[in-house]
Amino acid sequence: MSFTALVVVLVEPQGATAQRRLSMLQHVRKAFDPAYRRWPPHITLVPPAVYTPDGQDDALDPPAWLVRHLQRLTAGVERVCAEHPAHILQLRHLAAFERREAILHLRPSASSAEPLLSLQADVAQAALPHMPGGA
Repeated sequence: MSFTALVVVLVEPQGATAQRRLSMLQHVRKAFDPAYRRWPPHITLVPPAVYTPDGQDDALDPPAWLVRHLQRLTAGVERVCAEHPAHILQLRHLAAFERREAILHLRPSASSAEPLLSLQADVAQAALPHMPGGA
């Protein structure tokens, strides 16, 4: 048995203007994004990875193995996130991933990108030991 996990930040708009913008985004997503009902708007910090129990005992008890694994991953990610200050994220560009179906994504403005990229790099580093094939 294997599991797929990824690390994301859920988008939580602050203020009435941001909430209206999120509502407009959701309206567009509902019309054009097949993933609309599967997950809310989010920022992927660590892409999906497939986890497979690596020991015989783990293979016999996948839920316990998964809980232990996710607890270690969560602790590392929480530590890193606590070290990064909150910042305003301005999303300026709308595009779509080219697949069978269009999956919409927004890109941050240049001024918003730097703190986000720094967070992404640090989260990936903290998650690496807990990723398949990680250090």
